[in-house]
Amino acid sequence: LSSMTDTSNGGGNNSNAPEIPKVTMMEDEDGNYHFRNLSVHPVTSEEDALNLLFLGDTNRAIGETEMNQASSRSHCIFTVMIEGRRSGSDTVIRSKLNIVDLAGS
Repeated sequence: LSSMTDTSNGGGNNSNAPEIPKVTMMEDEDGNYHFRNLSVHPVTSEEDALNLLFLGDTNRAIGETEMNQASSRSHCIFTVMIEGRRSGSDTVIRSKLNIVDLAGS
């Protein structure tokens, strides 16, 4: 599974891009977190994951700063979750990798 989170940091100057809904985090009465406007997509290949990464990158807000003419104005979190099991085994191994790109970086 992989997911891409893009949270606008304001100040963007990307007038050609459609308005993208902001991700909203909510906590329920049991202390569990839920996210609105965040998607998770199962993938079966590196190519599928990269296509999602590139799609998310095209949706990022960009703006001009004194130091950078095309600075990102949004945070981006790309999460890769891997699950594996040896043939004939009941043991499941899970890994999770978060790749974070902060606004203006």
